[in-house]
Amino acid sequence: MNENDGKYKLVLTADLRDSIFQKDLFKLYENHKPFLGISKEDLYLSEGMNREWLETAYGVNVAKSLKNKRIFCIGTLWGTEDKFKEASDILWKKLGSEWSTKLKVIEQGVFNYLIYVEHFLSDYLVVSDNASGPVMTIGSTHNKYITFDSDDNILNEKGEIASVVHQYDRKPYVTRKIYNKYCREFNVDRSDIIYKTFIILNIYSLIIAIIFIYKFKRRNS
Repeated sequence: MNENDGKYKLVLTADLRDSIFQKDLFKLYENHKPFLGISKEDLYLSEGMNREWLETAYGVNVAKSLKNKRIFCIGTLWGTEDKFKEASDILWKKLGSEWSTKLKVIEQGVFNYLIYVEHFLSDYLVVSDNASGPVMTIGSTHNKYITFDSDDNILNEKGEIASVVHQYDRKPYVTRKIYNKYCREFNVDRSDIIYKTFIILNIYSLIIAIIFIYKFKRRNS
C-alpha cells in the first residue's frame, strides 16, 4: 500500500465473489472528512463463526460479554486513504503478532473486538446500517426486507438503491435476479446453470452412495 500513498482519495475493499455494485458508493463521500466505513449486519456476535472467532482470539468470557452486539462485517470496508491505511496497519499487526499461532480466519472477530472494546477509530467510523445504509450485507437478512425496483436493483428500507450489496448469493432467488439482470448480454441464465449443476451433482452422489451400499451388503451377505 505504501507505494500508492496519496494516489487515491477513497478506497474500497470487498469480497468480490459475492458482492455487486449498483451505484457509485464514493459519490456519497466525495467531500467527507477522514473516515472508515463499515457495514453492520442483522446478526449478533453470539452466533456461529463470529462467536468462535472471538473465543479463539480473546477467550470465552470476552465472547460472552459481546454476545448481544451486532456484527460489523469486514467483507466490505471503505474510507479515506489515511484512515483505511491506519485501520489496515493496526489489524495486520494484531493478526501478525498476537495470533500468529492460532486460527487464521479470525480477522472479523479481532475487528469487532477493536471496535466494541478498544473503541477503535471511534471518532472516524461511519456505519452503514444493514437495513437503511448504502452498503448492505444481506446473508442474514429476512427475505421480506429485501426488495427490488422495476430494474431489479436491490433497495434498502428507505427505498434507495444500495450502492453495494454483499452476500447476495446466500439467497437463491436474489442470485437468480442478479444473474438474469447482469448476464442478459450473454443470453445466459447462469442461476439456472448453477441450479442444474447442483441437481446433477446430487444425483451423481446419490448413485455413488447406492452403489456403495449395494457392494457393502453383497460383501457382508
